[in-house]
Amino acid sequence: SNLDEDIVVNLLPLNSMQMKGATLKAGMIKIKKSEPTVIYGPYINLPKGEYCISANGSISSNFHLEVTSNNGTNRFISNDIKNAGDGVIFHDQCFNSNTPINNFEVVFNITPGVDGFISNISIKETTPVNDDEHQSSGNEKKANKNIF
Repeated sequence: SNLDEDIVVNLLPLNSMQMKGATLKAGMIKIKKSEPTVIYGPYINLPKGEYCISANGSISSNFHLEVTSNNGTNRFISNDIKNAGDGVIFHDQCFNSNTPINNFEVVFNITPGVDGFISNISIKETTPVNDDEHQSSGNEKKANKNIF
C-alpha cells in the first residue's frame, strides 16, 4: 500500500536542546547577538537508517552545523550553512547510518554578531520500508515509521 511510502517528519523538542548564548522564549530559540552561540542536543537514540534534518526560522549570517552521535565521536554532517530565507534556515541536510544511532546530536555553532531565531528543527527518516523485513502485521510497519 502507499502508506508504506509515507514519510513521517518528527519535530525535535526545542526544550530538549541545550544552549549557550541563546534562550528558549515563546517556543522559539532566540539567538543572542552579543555572544558566541552553541545550540546542541537532543541526545536521543535512533534506529539505523537514512535521515534528513531541516530547520525553520532565520539566522542572519552563515553558521556551522554538525550532526553527530556517540558524544561527538561519529560525525555525519559538518557543513557551513547559509540561511535559506523565507522562514527556512536549511532544508534536508541528509545522512546515513548503518548502525543504530546513540546520543544523536545536532549542533549549531554561531559566531558573535549574528542574531536570529530557530522556530523548529525536524528530522525525517527517508529509508523506504522493506516489506521482507517487516512482514507480520500492518501495525508493525507504521510503528517503525515513528522515530521516537
